[in-house]
Amino acid sequence: MLSPGPLSINHAQVADCKSCHTAASEDMSGWLHKAMSRDRNNDGEQCLNCHKLGDYAFVAHSTSHNNLRLKTREDANLDDSNWKSRLASEFHQFSSGESTTIACSTCHREHQGRSHSLKAFATEKCHTCHQRKFDVIEESHPEYTKYPHDKATSIRFNHVKHLEDYFYKDEYFDIAPTGCKNCHDTDQTGEWMLTVGFDDSCSACHIDQILGERRASAKGVAVLSIPELDTETLEKQGLNIGEWPRADGELSPIMRLLLSTQETGLTQLERVELYDLSEAEPEELEHVARLAWAIKSLFHDIQSGGTRHLNERLSGIFYDSLDQSLLNRLIASLPRDTLVSNQEDWFPNLASEIKEYRAGRLTLSSPFLSSTDTDLTESVNDKAEIASSITEKGVLSEESDLLIEDDELLEDDELLDDDGLFEVEDDLLSDDDDLFADDENEGERSDSAEIAESSSDINVIASEDWAESGGWYRDGSTLRYRPTDHADPFLKSWLEVSADMSSPLTENIYSMLTAENSVGNCMKCHTKSVQNGEFPHVSREQNRWQSFKPADKATDFNRFSHVSHFSLMTDDGCSSCHLLNMEEDTESGVETHFLSMNRNTCTQCHQEGRAPASCLTCHHYHVDNRSRSIDWISDELKPIRD
Repeated sequence: MLSPGPLSINHAQVADCKSCHTAASEDMSGWLHKAMSRDRNNDGEQCLNCHKLGDYAFVAHSTSHNNLRLKTREDANLDDSNWKSRLASEFHQFSSGESTTIACSTCHREHQGRSHSLKAFATEKCHTCHQRKFDVIEESHPEYTKYPHDKATSIRFNHVKHLEDYFYKDEYFDIAPTGCKNCHDTDQTGEWMLTVGFDDSCSACHIDQILGERRASAKGVAVLSIPELDTETLEKQGLNIGEWPRADGELSPIMRLLLSTQETGLTQLERVELYDLSEAEPEELEHVARLAWAIKSLFHDIQSGGTRHLNERLSGIFYDSLDQSLLNRLIASLPRDTLVSNQEDWFPNLASEIKEYRAGRLTLSSPFLSSTDTDLTESVNDKAEIASSITEKGVLSEESDLLIEDDELLEDDELLDDDGLFEVEDDLLSDDDDLFADDENEGERSDSAEIAESSSDINVIASEDWAESGGWYRDGSTLRYRPTDHADPFLKSWLEVSADMSSPLTENIYSMLTAENSVGNCMKCHTKSVQNGEFPHVSREQNRWQSFKPADKATDFNRFSHVSHFSLMTDDGCSSCHLLNMEEDTESGVETHFLSMNRNTCTQCHQEGRAPASCLTCHHYHVDNRSRSIDWISDELKPIRD
C-alpha cells in the first residue's frame, strides 16, 4: 500500500528503504516531518555513500562557488529571454527559501519504474536557476564566444603559420602532415581529440633543431667551464693561482651556481672582465685569485668525490628540496674519464696544488713550487716520492713499469738539459723515412707540420660530432652537454629547478635555457605565451611539457563527442567546423588559430524534431572531474586483498 513504485535498474541492488531514507525506521510523524521539511539535502547524504561528488556535492553543479562566479562573469553579456522560464525561476526562488544547496532528488527521481532514466528531466528545470535563459536552442541560445578555443593551448603551435609558411614548401612537402588526423586522434571515449606524440607529429622537421645539427652556435649546454684569466696582471701583483690553462671562454651560469657554495667573490666581479685585469682594483684582483682556486677546488672535489660530491653541492644549493632521481638527472651521468682526461690537460698538477693550498703552505701571494720552473730533484728526494708525485698528477699508474730508476732519472746528466728538464735523444725517435711513407709510393704528404695540422683539425671536428647522438663533449675549455633526444631529462630538469627557485643565479640559468637560440630550444613549444619577445618565468608546476589530457580539465561545463560526429563531416573534413583564423589575436596574447564556431554550426541538426536539443545534450551538470587515479583504486582494493 505504501510502495511508491519500483526502483530503476540502476538501484536494483538496494536492499531496503533504510539504505536511502533515514526516516524509514521512524513512526508516521517522522515521515511527515521529513516530507514537509525545507531541508534541501533531505536524504541526499545517503547518496554520497555510493556516489563520490567531492566537497561541494549539494552546491549547484557540484563545484565551488568561486568556479560558479567565474563562469557567471564570462557569460555576463548574454541576453535574457523567455518570460516562461523567468516566471518559473521566481517560483523556484520562493519555494527554496534562502537555501543555496540542491538535493539530489531535485533532478534524479526514483520509483518511476525499472526502465526510467535517472538523468531524464525537462530543460525548464535548468532555467529555474539560471538568471539568463532561453527557450529553443536554434532561436535564443546565446551565441558562442571563442568556442572552443578560449584559452592558450598546452603546446604552442601556430596552425596558420605552419600551413601557410612551411607545409607547402618543397623542402617539407614530402614530410609534412597531409591532414588533421596525422597529428590528432581521439581518446578512448571518443569525446576528445588529442595530440599524438612528438615522434609521430613533429620529429620529421624538428628533431635536428633539438639535437643541434642545424645549429650554428654551440650544440651543447655549457656546464663546467674554465674562464680566460689575465694571468700576467695577477703575477705582476704577486697573486699566485698556480698553473692556469690557456682558456678561451667564460664562466657558464651552471658553473656559477656550483661555485656559489664557496667564497669566490663572484658578486664583486660582475663588472670585471676576467680576461683583461689591467684596470682592476687590488681588491678585485684578490677576488679573481680566490675564484681561480675555487674553480680548481671544484674540479678536484668532483674528480675525487665523483657524482656524490656534485649531488651534495646541488642538494645544498637547493636546500635539500630535490629528490635523488632529480639530482641524478641534473648531473646526467657525467663520465669520470671525460672529466679526468680534460682536467689532466687543463690542470696537470691539480692534486699537488690543492694539497699545498689546503694545507696552508701556499698563500695567494706566495710563489708556488712547480716542476715547470724548479728542478724536481730539489723537492723530491727518493724514488718512492718521485713515483707518488708522478702518479698523483695522473701521469702514470702506480703499477707502471715505465718508471725510470732514480739513478737514470736524477744522476744521468745525459737525460737532463741545462735547465734540469728532460732531454730526448735523437735515437729515441724513429727516422722520418720510417715514420712517414714516401710520397711517390703512398701518394700522401710527408710534411710533419701538415700532418700535425690535419690531426688537430680532426680532433676539433670529432670533439663535437662525436656527441652527435647526445652526451658530454669538450669545447675548448668548457665541458658541454648535448641533448640526446626530444624531452632530454637533463635540459628538462634544469629548466624545472631553475624556474622553481628565485635567485639571480638560477634566473641566469633559466634565461640561458630559454633564449631564442638556446640548446634544444624547449620553450619554443613548451610555454603558454611569449611576453615582449621573452618567455615568462614560470614555476615547475606551470611548465607545459605535455599536450592537453582530459584529466587536466578540472571543471568542464561542455560536452561533445567527436567520434559521433565524424560521419556528418563534409569533404572539408575537420574544416567543416574548424576554420582557420588568418589574423592572430595579438591583444589577448593567445594564439587562437581558429575562428570561434557559431551557434548555427550546431543548430543545423540540434533542433526540435531532429537531433536532441536539451541542455544536457551539450552540457554537464556535475562539472568537476571525478576520475579515479590508479593509486586511489589500489588503496581502495587493498583492504579486500588483505
